[in-house]
Amino acid sequence: MVDSITVYTSKGCSYCKKVIEILEENEVAFEEKNISLNVDHFKEWKDKEVLGTPATFYKGDSVIGLDKTKLLELVQQVKNN
Repeated sequence: MVDSITVYTSKGCSYCKKVIEILEENEVAFEEKNISLNVDHFKEWKDKEVLGTPATFYKGDSVIGLDKTKLLELVQQVKNN
């Protein structure tokens, strides 16, 4: 999944669920990496030096937290590629 969005999530995170819903509604490929359930995903997330979830990445861009406007901009980037 080289050209897909990666979303770091955590257990019980309502904003994470909303980000996933937005991506699914817009029918874009993404990979969810739950940092609460997988130590490798936690290490990847920690290496990115972000302080919370959801943390959404696509190529060089990121959206930390639930920012629908920025998230939809990432969706457009995916669809335009």
